[in-house]
Amino acid sequence: MTERETQEHETQPVEVADNPKSEPEPEPDPELQPEPELEQEQDTNSILDYAIGYPHRNGWGTILIGGALTLFIWLIVPLFLVTGYFVKLTEAVASRKPNPPRFDDWGELLKLGVLAILVMLPLAIAMSLISYVVGTVSESLGVIATLAFYYVVPAVFLQFAVTHTFSGAYDVDGLQHLLTHKTYAVGLLVALVGAIGGWVVVALVSVVSFITIIGWIIIIPMAVFYYSAFLYTILGRIYMKIQLEDEQTEGAAAPVHTGSGV
Repeated sequence: MTERETQEHETQPVEVADNPKSEPEPEPDPELQPEPELEQEQDTNSILDYAIGYPHRNGWGTILIGGALTLFIWLIVPLFLVTGYFVKLTEAVASRKPNPPRFDDWGELLKLGVLAILVMLPLAIAMSLISYVVGTVSESLGVIATLAFYYVVPAVFLQFAVTHTFSGAYDVDGLQHLLTHKTYAVGLLVALVGAIGGWVVVALVSVVSFITIIGWIIIIPMAVFYYSAFLYTILGRIYMKIQLEDEQTEGAAAPVHTGSGV
């Protein structure tokens, strides 16, 4: 390099970036993000609309798998898997997760399904015995006893869905809070309306599917699974709304500090 080229190289200005490029921020995990438009969905009337769309937010692959398991539910193991999925589905809705679970951790689904059935079995036996005994005395009392159990059963299931334990399912304080909450009572009425309307839709889909040769093998199990997911979504939504109202009540009851401290 000549002396002239050396001088030009030494006097050449060096560009300094005023704003160095920062590394891009990682994409947020959609599973950890708060539910979109939660504020617009807090009224009771939105429960049905929410429950209709929530089960297939991950696509129809989950519904197809659930339908296949429903078709073979008489083999017992699929019954445990489907039940475990509904436990996780209810928990996901109650926890305000934007998307339903998938059929991925089969071991966990099987475990939750077995536990859920064991948890609900004593309640089902007690309901049958008490309704029968009371019914022998008076049919009206038998009907009242049966309705009372149907009022309690969803609360026990909700408690299990969020705790995954037998003791949590039958926690007295938690059950008392749910059973005496206005939102729980109103929510079950909404669930009853949804159950009737949903069953009519399933019946119509079943009739139409019989027109095809294999439609009843594929479509009907998927419709039954979706209908069940719809109902469990309603239960999870009821629990979520109760928790949200409790948080708002606690926030309103908390003292508001203004000004400087003493």
